[in-house]
Parts: sequence; structure tokens; C-alpha cells
Amino acid sequence: MDYLFDDLKGHEDKTIFVIGNGFDLFHGLPSSYRHFRHCLIGSGKDKFVSEMESIFSKKLNDEFLLWKDFEEALGEFNIDELFLHYTEGIDRINDERTRTVAQEKIHSTTSEIVPLLKDWASEIERSKINKILPLTSQSKYLTFNYTLTLESAYGIPSDNICHIHGRYSDSSIVVGHCNYVNKQQIEDSEYDFYEEEAKKGLADEMNSLRKDSMTIADNHQRFFDGIKEFDRIVILGHSLSEIDYNYFGRIRRKVNNNAHWHIAKHSPEDEERIGRFLTKFKITASNRWIFNF
Repeated sequence: MDYLFDDLKGHEDKTIFVIGNGFDLFHGLPSSYRHFRHCLIGSGKDKFVSEMESIFSKKLNDEFLLWKDFEEALGEFNIDELFLHYTEGIDRINDERTRTVAQEKIHSTTSEIVPLLKDWASEIERSKINKILPLTSQSKYLTFNYTLTLESAYGIPSDNICHIHGRYSDSSIVVGHCNYVNKQQIEDSEYDFYEEEAKKGLADEMNSLRKDSMTIADNHQRFFDGIKEFDRIVILGHSLSEIDYNYFGRIRRKVNNNAHWHIAKHSPEDEERIGRFLTKFKITASNRWIFNF
């Protein structure tokens, strides 16, 4: 058979592929968050889109970060700004509604994120997927995608796949940020009572969107134990966001210290993230290869 890289030959059962959204995009699936936004608007969810862009308003090159890197954008919020936004028109000092109205309003939006993502991913999966890459069923696969591309296009056994954030067909999926809000800091601030209570409620709501990657990895410990002393790691279509560093740290500790790392690069802006990743996990120049994907 053909091999993605020559050094994978003879190491099929000692290779782990880490699969990100770029993998599905490479196969022609409309799986970017820009596609998600387009789908939402097309299905009449304009209000949800508008509200999400109000909550997570950070932009990059005049484009909402939300539709470029969803999970990173979820962590780009400011409790003070959210409080002002959701209590506009209320007497914040004297009106008791201040305590709850902000959290109730934001919850009406954030509670829709997972159901809408699941519905969208299920629609993506109906697309025809062709086998393009020489992937082997003997290798292990850690995928961050909700879709079933590996199973449906490549026939990879489910026992060799870890859907670290779940599948669209599961009862729930994982999506979130790593920006934890310490409510003690709110309590220690000199806010009026209603404002303090409102901001603590907002903190609860935003913390509920936090991705507990340590616990998630623990729940998949059997998979990570199964890659002990693996000597080939191929990263395809993953942004290497620091949000997911706990997972990569688990991989780094399990695989052979001198393992070969093949890391995909899609655009020039990926180079900075790859550089930080290589430094963080001390992957030496002799053991790493960067390739265009």
C-alpha cells in the first residue's frame, strides 16, 4: 500500500493520527464554523448569530473570531461588559431583577450552542465522502471532529478511534473554552449587592461553557494507555490551539520520547502556533517534520 510518509511503513500499529477540522475540510466537507454560521442564517437562526456575535465580539482582520476559531472565541468575554449589555435599561442598583436577568438572558443563547452544533454536524455527515489519504486501519486515531469521516470513508474500526469531544450522534458533545472565572474575585470586589449577584450568575453561565480537558482525557484514559511507546504521530488539520494542550501533553507523555512527529501546516499563520507547540512539548528538530496540508 501507499504511505503518507515513508517512515510510517512498518510502524502501522505504532502510529497515532490526530485529526482536526482541517481533515474534514480537506475531504470537501462544509465543516468550518463559517459554514456553521451560513447554515444558522439559512435556517432562520439570525437572532442566535447576532447574539453570539454580541457576546463574543472579538474580531481578527475585521472578521468575528467566533467563526474562525469557535472555542477560542468562547473564551474571549468580559464579565463587566456582559453585565452592562444584559442589564441595559434596568436600575442596576435598586431593581432586584438585576440579580437574575443577565444570566437568564445569556442562558437563552448559550444553551442553544450544543443542540445547534449537533444538528449542523448531522447534516454535514450526509455528504458523500471519498477516501483520499492512505490511512491504515491498524493505526490509532484521536479525532476532534463530531463527524464520522474515519468510519464512513476509511472503514477505521471504532475501537481504534477516540472521538475525544464526542460524535454528533451521541447524547451530547463537548465544546468550550479554557477561560475560568473565579467568583471569589467578584465577591472581593466593591460591587453593589445586585451587581455582584448578577456577575456571579454570569460567571456561572460562562464557566458552564468551560471545557474540562483534564477530566475529558481521564475519561478516555484507556485510549491513551493504548498508545504507550508509539513512535509515529501525524497531526492532520488541527490548529494546535492551547485549549487542547492537555490532550497533547497526554500523548507526549505516552509515546516514545524519540517518536517522529509529522505536523500539517495549512497557512502561514499556522507557523506561529506550530512553533509554540514544538517548544512547549520539547519536540526536537531531528524528530519533527512540517508539511503542507
